[in-house]
Amino acid sequence: MTEPTTDSSSFPEPDAAVSLETPTRRFCKRCGASWQPEWPTCPHCDRAGSLGPVAAEISADKVAIRRAVILYAMLLGVSIISISVSLVQNAPLGAGGLAVESALFAIITACFIFLAPRQALAAYAHTGSAIWYLLAPLIALGTVAIAAGIIHALHVYAGVEELHYLDVFKHYRNPLLVGIFWIALMPALTEETAFRGLILGFLRPVLSDNEVILVSAGMFAILHLSPVGFPHLFLLGSVLAFVRIKSRSIYPGMLIHFSHNLFVLILEHSGH
Repeated sequence: MTEPTTDSSSFPEPDAAVSLETPTRRFCKRCGASWQPEWPTCPHCDRAGSLGPVAAEISADKVAIRRAVILYAMLLGVSIISISVSLVQNAPLGAGGLAVESALFAIITACFIFLAPRQALAAYAHTGSAIWYLLAPLIALGTVAIAAGIIHALHVYAGVEELHYLDVFKHYRNPLLVGIFWIALMPALTEETAFRGLILGFLRPVLSDNEVILVSAGMFAILHLSPVGFPHLFLLGSVLAFVRIKSRSIYPGMLIHFSHNLFVLILEHSGH
């Protein structure tokens, strides 16, 4: 009996693209996409991996902007409450009211320092060049001169009443000294930390330096809720943001802010 012969040519050659070691996939294990036979790897996962750093950067920017907005909204809320109390009383806040306002500013700012220490440390880590400390009083004299000119012009030509900060402290033995603490020192510490420390730090990765200066200055001016003071407060905020960026330190701005308010109080105390 003749043995049957097997012609190897009658069987198809194995497909080189198909490996017996590679199991057939129906779905991607990572993203769940329907697996296609021609896929060596999942293109959806590859694309997501290539966009990972960009997506992370966008997410970080969103967090920074959100923190800046929340911090500013809370500070603005304190200012609105203070103005509302003044309107109800038909008189400026007394020393007690200023103390509460300053304490709330300090507490809110401290909470955000705890949440975002990197921005605060970046502002406080550098002392800046000594030239900024020498220029600070001169810069403050310039901003005070411009502010005084604007307010005087509004008083003469528009009948706007001039502000008298020391009237709040007239019942104290030394109104000027008390005013320096609450009007000059405390804002220089809390507002500079909040605006040129935290808010500016939150916005710099998202905006250009010029945009940061303008945006933070506008926020700073609006915070005071004074239409009369908006022009010179915007100027002061712009100068403080510019010095903060150029000096890479928050301390020169604190000195400018303190000196500006100090000179205003001295001028008022001297009767000018």
